[in-house]
Amino acid sequence: MKLSFGRRFFWQTLLLLSGLAVSAEAGTPRLVIDPAQDRTTACSAAWEGTEVLPARSPRFAISFLPERFEVTVTVPFLPGELRTAGKKDDEEAMFLGDTAEFLVSPDPGSGTYFHIAMDPEGLCYTARKRDTSWEPRISRSVTKHDGFWEMRLGIPYAALGTTRPRPGTVWRANFAAKVPSSAGGKLGASWSGARDFHRIEDMGELVFSSRPEETPRLLSWKIGDGVFEAVLFVPEKYAGSRARCRLGEKTWPARGSGLLRKWEIPVGGNYLFPKNFIPVEIALETPGGTDRLSGRIGVPCPHTLETDSFHYTPDMTQVRFTHTFPQPAELRLKTPEGRILFRGSAPAGGAVPLAGLAPGRYTLELRSGTLRTSRLIVLTRTLSPRPVGREEKFEITDGLFRLGGKPVFLAGGSSTPRAHLQGQHVFNLKSGNCGSQPGAVSLRGLPTYKLIRRRPAVYRLKPEAEKIIDARLAETPPGNREICRLCYEAQIPLVAGDEKSPRPADAAAHYARQYAMLKKRAPERYFSIHVDRPEALEKFIGSCDVFEYASWRSSYARNMMRHLVEDMERLRGKAGKKPVIFWLGGSIPDGECRLAEELRAAAYCAVACGLNGVVIHLGHGGLRPERRRLWSVISGIAAEMQDVYEDFAAGTPEPGFVTELSGDFFCAARRCGGKVRVIVVNMRGSEQRLRLKTRSGETDEVLTPFEPVSFAWETGEKPH
Repeated sequence: MKLSFGRRFFWQTLLLLSGLAVSAEAGTPRLVIDPAQDRTTACSAAWEGTEVLPARSPRFAISFLPERFEVTVTVPFLPGELRTAGKKDDEEAMFLGDTAEFLVSPDPGSGTYFHIAMDPEGLCYTARKRDTSWEPRISRSVTKHDGFWEMRLGIPYAALGTTRPRPGTVWRANFAAKVPSSAGGKLGASWSGARDFHRIEDMGELVFSSRPEETPRLLSWKIGDGVFEAVLFVPEKYAGSRARCRLGEKTWPARGSGLLRKWEIPVGGNYLFPKNFIPVEIALETPGGTDRLSGRIGVPCPHTLETDSFHYTPDMTQVRFTHTFPQPAELRLKTPEGRILFRGSAPAGGAVPLAGLAPGRYTLELRSGTLRTSRLIVLTRTLSPRPVGREEKFEITDGLFRLGGKPVFLAGGSSTPRAHLQGQHVFNLKSGNCGSQPGAVSLRGLPTYKLIRRRPAVYRLKPEAEKIIDARLAETPPGNREICRLCYEAQIPLVAGDEKSPRPADAAAHYARQYAMLKKRAPERYFSIHVDRPEALEKFIGSCDVFEYASWRSSYARNMMRHLVEDMERLRGKAGKKPVIFWLGGSIPDGECRLAEELRAAAYCAVACGLNGVVIHLGHGGLRPERRRLWSVISGIAAEMQDVYEDFAAGTPEPGFVTELSGDFFCAARRCGGKVRVIVVNMRGSEQRLRLKTRSGETDEVLTPFEPVSFAWETGEKPH
């Protein structure tokens, strides 16, 4: 069950504390402009790939004149932190440094868009789509000021093959920049919140009308010196409406009345989240109801609580912890219902005993003055998945993976030379070079192509492809326990011939022919294909027995959870009964941002959405051995998912079983025989009280950030 975003008009122009409303489903950001007026329309930016608020709001302005239109992108920066990377004749390298970008499509239906970018030194990149041979005659300049720099563009309509827009016209556009993050470092900000700037459907809308409608919008925000500042514009027709901002655990009314509402709120509060985030919600009460916008801001804060593991097995008699909170500090070990099992002073490092505790979920809570945080720990009997017998056959029936006739949720990790798993044999899917249990199902590529790393990268078909296929089909995997992957990232362009004179090939048609040929020669074998672009999903999903998918806006995003369920549900719908393996980023987008809690929640979401397995990406630099808590979750996913998965795999959806559920939770219920299994996932990076009522019982407890729980109800019994 997902958060309701309220009326669309608010989300289209209130830009945008979290990026949650930038998809087409939640409301594309939109500016309504009178093209006959030579006035400037200005707005702030959302951001891509994360919900962390930039330290200062980047802004853009656009005005339409008779022969040209003018664009200004204003980019904040901190002293000494501007960085340039491009050089003449290698403008693409500039995107490794600080940039400001403008993308526009005057005719979205044509599929053509134009891309202009500059760096603080004035180096300019221009392209029609990705074709850099487009070199328009435009005016451009860069100016630097105290704390910000500006890109200014003057673009003749003729340079885009269009004319001054008339009322009723809709352009697609996006504005982007790299800006300081409120949590330190930099992040990419864009008006539409898109991660992939090259998808026209992910751009915002410039709507040209002679009667522009004024709508509420966030004019600016700033985080600095321990204070969050924001200014909200409220149109005159809503001038009497109340506005409030909830920051952390407190709500603050807006100062002022009329058209401008302001907040200056101390950044802090009781609860510090695992990523040092504080949730933000701005609400505007109008005669039509209350509209809310939620996100979270990053707080540079040294206060952390770390544990030496996530899963604790019988041989681990204590939880070792470290923290950086000020003294005096107190540590508590609690049950999900809130009963305190241990309470004691918490030095900077120490241990909490686990002796005598039954397997289950427990919360480790730390208090220091007004500050508080918590971490979930799980006591489990084993981290190893069910052993696979030497004679067990792997097969796909009724859309499920089965080993020895039983449904199995497959979990593996991609190749990495630096694995620091908590157990020795933790994966039941061998998709890399670490941690596979004996008899695991093997996921192996069919290397009939070679990656040519040029711009853009392409796959080149190998001349010896037929010999490679013959050799693979001659092999007899034990128990048929192999999935043969036709291609990884199949959407990458395909070429044939030698490297000096390659010939473009239709990748979708090639893999479709290859799959048909392989199934004809070896109908008992299973073949997969992998893509990581949504536009490629339908092209390739028919060319396989097993579909592998990764999403850059969820699997590999800094905030994995924001679009995860939406992506999984869409994928399940497109795949029909075909088994699906969903890729999760462990080391992507980097080795530091992924929480153990996020990865575990994502695995539960996969089960709840009817997916059949996960692969955790462990390459791209890997994960540090010190991240023992994350390694522990990775080590236990295959074992932890199995019991829950068997119920969900064998069950049928049970609509109406959950009668009440409040808050930002994802919930799914399935009936399996005489019981109903319910999965609930806390989709927030903060604690939430779960008040769950069903036809057979209810529960009331607090879930830690991103915590998933699973209940099984027998008729008339409480969950267990």
